[in-house]
Amino acid sequence: MNFRMITGRKLKKGVKYKASKISPPISGDIDTILGKETTFKGILTYDGTVKIDGKVEGEILAKDTLIIGEDAEINAEIRVGRIISRGKIKGNIFVKERAEFLAPAVVQGNIQTPILVIEDGVTFDGKCDMGAVAKNVKKPELKITALHQEVVKARAGD
Repeated sequence: MNFRMITGRKLKKGVKYKASKISPPISGDIDTILGKETTFKGILTYDGTVKIDGKVEGEILAKDTLIIGEDAEINAEIRVGRIISRGKIKGNIFVKERAEFLAPAVVQGNIQTPILVIEDGVTFDGKCDMGAVAKNVKKPELKITALHQEVVKARAGD
C-alpha cells in the first residue's frame, strides 16, 4: 500500500514516524506549488500537478491534478481531471476522473464528478451530480442504410 504523507509524531520508543494514508498515489510529482503567501486572480491554466496553499479567485482549468492545501482559500470555478482538497472552496467544481475532499475541507458549491470521496469532518454545502459524465456521452444513432432501404423496397414490390 502506498502512503502519501508522513507525519513526524513519536509513537513508542524506537518508532519515529506514523504514516497516514490521505489518498491513492498520484502519478508523477507536484509540478508547481502556489505557497501560502500567494494570491492569484484570473484564469489559472496548467499541465501536470499543481498544489495551492494560497488564495485563488477566478477560474482554474486543467486536465491534470489539483491539490488544495489546508490553508488554501479558493473562490473560483474549477474544471480539472482530478482534485484532492483539504482547503476552502467556494464555487462550482467539475472533475473528469475523481474528487476527494479530506478534513477539514469546506466546499460551498456544486460538484460534478464520476467518483466522489468525502471524508468525515468535511463541510459540503451544494449539490452533487455523479452521472453527468455518462449523460454527456452521445449514443450512436441507428440509421437505415441505402442498401437496406433497397432490400425493403424490393421485398415490398414482390
